[in-house]
Amino acid sequence: MKLCTHVVLRSLLPASLGCCLLAAISTIASSAEPVPVKEAPKMESLSGSVESFNHSPKGPYESLLLKTGGKLVQVNFPPHAARDVTKAIAVGDNISVMAVAEEAKGDHPVFKAQSITDAKGMKIDFPAPQPGEPGKPKPGEPKGPKPKPHEVGKTEAVGRIAGKVTRLNYARHGEVNGAMLDSGDFVHLGPKASAELKLAVGQELTVEGPATLMPAGGKVIEHPTKVNGKEIPHGPPPKAKELSEKKAPKGPGPKEEK
Repeated sequence: MKLCTHVVLRSLLPASLGCCLLAAISTIASSAEPVPVKEAPKMESLSGSVESFNHSPKGPYESLLLKTGGKLVQVNFPPHAARDVTKAIAVGDNISVMAVAEEAKGDHPVFKAQSITDAKGMKIDFPAPQPGEPGKPKPGEPKGPKPKPHEVGKTEAVGRIAGKVTRLNYARHGEVNGAMLDSGDFVHLGPKASAELKLAVGQELTVEGPATLMPAGGKVIEHPTKVNGKEIPHGPPPKAKELSEKKAPKGPGPKEEK
């Protein structure tokens, strides 16, 4: 009788254990919070007239300001596409844009262009560049587009530009980061310095720092050292500082004791 009871228990144990495991798994699954699914960016259609273009810190264009529906919005495009965009589009043109909203830190909405249709109906698409294509380096290569011969400007170690601000320049997230002057020159200050100087249209600026000739004409000072006689906190770029330190003559070192 004891043998029969033992056999029956052994036959029932695996089944009961399986039921317990299934019940536990079911309880855990039902109590677990659902994983949020990230929605794809919503594509939006914009149309209006081009107010102006924004420069990148080094000078080439990287976005435009579009007047649409009575408001101003910023449309970013890939840096490698700047030549195609400016060749097809001019200030004052009526264009249409397919874009997705991006994070905005300024006083106007910011969008990332997926395509732009110019005033003649010609469409410019902006597919994500693949490895090895212009705009994206091959694996192992340094990031950033390679400079083209006509884009390589001559840099003055100590440059100086002066003029009146004709329009403000905006970074890719919409903050004011510099200004265009009536001299045709561009000064890049960065959001922090621009806010401290309270940049505004009509303001007179005298800027000192390494100046580079832009392909379209005029100079750009990417890292000013002084504006209106006031030193800029960030000063010259780190690389330039390193180079100047390396070039600085070194004095004789301490004599070794014999």
